[in-house]
Amino acid sequence: MPFYYKHHGKEAPNQWVAFWRKVYNPIGFQKGYNFPLWFIFCGAALGFCASRVMYFDYDNQFKKANQLTGNWFYMSHGFIRIGTIMHLAAVIPTGFLVPLQFLPIVRYKAMLAHRIMGYLLIVLLVVGNVGAIIMVPRSMGGSLDIQTMVGMLAIMTTGAALLAYINIKRLQIDQHRAWMMRCWSYAFAIITLRLVQAPIMIIASLVGQAHVPMGCEIINVVNEKNGPNLAAHFFPACEDDPSAFVSVKVNYYATAGADRIKPLHEITAAIHCAFGPAAFLALAIHTICIELYLHLTQAEAARLKRVSYERQKAKGWKNPGDASWLTKETWGDMEAFDYEKRDTEERPKSDGGANSQKSQQANETNIST
Repeated sequence: MPFYYKHHGKEAPNQWVAFWRKVYNPIGFQKGYNFPLWFIFCGAALGFCASRVMYFDYDNQFKKANQLTGNWFYMSHGFIRIGTIMHLAAVIPTGFLVPLQFLPIVRYKAMLAHRIMGYLLIVLLVVGNVGAIIMVPRSMGGSLDIQTMVGMLAIMTTGAALLAYINIKRLQIDQHRAWMMRCWSYAFAIITLRLVQAPIMIIASLVGQAHVPMGCEIINVVNEKNGPNLAAHFFPACEDDPSAFVSVKVNYYATAGADRIKPLHEITAAIHCAFGPAAFLALAIHTICIELYLHLTQAEAARLKRVSYERQKAKGWKNPGDASWLTKETWGDMEAFDYEKRDTEERPKSDGGANSQKSQQANETNIST
């Protein structure tokens, strides 16, 4: 077996570790930290997308979920409807495919399935991004910050997927791993977005000074269950011009006044107000965390770099190890990578390096004498 495929070979330090190795080793995980990370983050992606499957009942379940946000007014017809359906049809299946794609046993035992799912995920990502760009001018108020964020996210995810594709075609497996992890970390910032959005809505409502522009038609749609054409009831300007935009107070805790009508549009304003900042903050969190993870797993990157070197050399490529112009050695101020470094040099022996320590002590003693 080549040195870069060898397991660490260490015995479990206790029964707890031995138990979990019996759980994660059969599905391909060799390091204890990878399995919980896969379970948490891929499980979150699966759960999030599974909870959205009901949105395929577009004119019922999706309408109910987007009535209060005001999105349904635009998403019920025209190009916005088409873009939204494209987005849902592409994004929801990714939550079921990504956990399988990142499962080590699939890469080791079913490489063809891994490749097919990889191509399919890239196609779904592009289609989902196109749908998001179509719908964003009218989504969550369609403000400039939201449009900027969605455009930036589309560029980041598509760009990362493209770099991952180029690198795997050049057998730069370490770079393929890094860019694919970046791609899906960026993409699933939409989950963290929901978690961050709630406290931002609460804080903005408690401060009580934020307002957002909202169309009178949206106000009527949001308050539909309270009665027809209520925009004019709350805003006299809407009576003169039903298509006008008015300034709506951000208030997630809106309550009914003397007229016993709850101003639901104030809750909608809170959702719109918090969405943009939450999206930028979530994307920043995911970007920082994935770079931190890649920085802390340099040993795995080095192992895959040697795998890349051996595979490129086996194919008879002219410059194995640096077959792509996308490597850090090509662009950065990096020392040449040692592709021939052996496993015994990379880590201490199974006895914890006791022999090497004794030898070193003996050498030091001889030197001192």
